[in-house]
Amino acid sequence: MRPLFQLEERLRLCADFVPQHAQLADIGTDHAYLPVWLCCSGKIQKAIAADIGEGPLQSARETIARYQVANQVETRLSDGLNAFTAGEVNAIVVAGMGGELIARILGDCDWLQNPGITLILQPMTAVRVLRLFLWSRGFSLEEEACCQEGKHVYTVMKVRYTGAPGPSDPQTACFVGAIRGETEAEHAFLQKEYGRAQKEKMGAMHRGDRETAAQLETAMQEIKHRLDRWKEESHS
Repeated sequence: MRPLFQLEERLRLCADFVPQHAQLADIGTDHAYLPVWLCCSGKIQKAIAADIGEGPLQSARETIARYQVANQVETRLSDGLNAFTAGEVNAIVVAGMGGELIARILGDCDWLQNPGITLILQPMTAVRVLRLFLWSRGFSLEEEACCQEGKHVYTVMKVRYTGAPGPSDPQTACFVGAIRGETEAEHAFLQKEYGRAQKEKMGAMHRGDRETAAQLETAMQEIKHRLDRWKEESHS
């Protein structure tokens, strides 16, 4: 077998969150790099690489053949999780899509309300929308970490259904999620969120929407608290 390729940072972080020996579904798999890497590295034994288009699935099959894991990784044509049934997998990666699309995919699948299923989500946009959706459906953010690729900063969430209520102040919490601000990438992500909150606050004040402006100010204070804590710990 040829030497194993290196995953880009986004996918490497997703791989870190996949439980050992999981039965994995990779939704929107594209070239199937993630499931192939996980199988070749021995972290998992079986995976289903799914995509909505035949073109990406053909690319996935080529990767699977190149690394000789056809007995471990199968491909499946699927719009989100529509071609899957309960019990087939216990870990699901949905990466490289907008947060609203990820929410739609999850919302269309009622059997995800199962504490035995781990979700690994990597939204490219609308991160706050996705967090609010998850909390509204009883999902909890177990872990969240960030990575940088060039000028872009991304977050990856490890999520599980618990049925528990979300944060008491979701409009503030949705800016930070479970990000602790303990790495340079997390610091950069929180800085961007601070800038977005500040801009939205100015817009709310211009409209005379004092309630929204107050919520955004609270979010800014929480972000600043995490940023300041990171500065203190990194220089101690």
